[in-house]
Amino acid sequence: MVMGLVLLGGAFGASVAARDEAGTKLTGFTVPQYGKEDNRIVSRLFGDLAEFMPGGFVRITNMRADFYSLTGAVEMQISSPLCRYDEGRKRVESEDRVRIVRSNIEVTGRGFEWDNERERLQINNDARVVLQGARDRVETGGLP
Repeated sequence: MVMGLVLLGGAFGASVAARDEAGTKLTGFTVPQYGKEDNRIVSRLFGDLAEFMPGGFVRITNMRADFYSLTGAVEMQISSPLCRYDEGRKRVESEDRVRIVRSNIEVTGRGFEWDNERERLQINNDARVVLQGARDRVETGGLP
């Protein structure tokens, strides 16, 4: 999760820096991020609408971020109906729903903050974690 969310503060941040006028809108956008050493796809940010606002803020409607494994398969997905990127603080925040999905885990909640400097995602309200197949891992010694 840490590696992938850097996309919002990294690659998308570069797009924000390129847009210096508030009021600029992008529809149906995709922002890929590639590995520095091997140039493979690491993550991809999608959104229905990005609205550049005064003060270095970007409001993102129907945000989804896909994060890829070394083989190129989607490893994790994060989505939220509405969030705001703060370029100055390198943070993404929202009062809306958030959903994080991996192969055996789903985390949902309402209201979140991603702090790029600390590489930390915090769900503020109604956090719910659903593990699938955890019992099998415990019985086979797969969990610590």
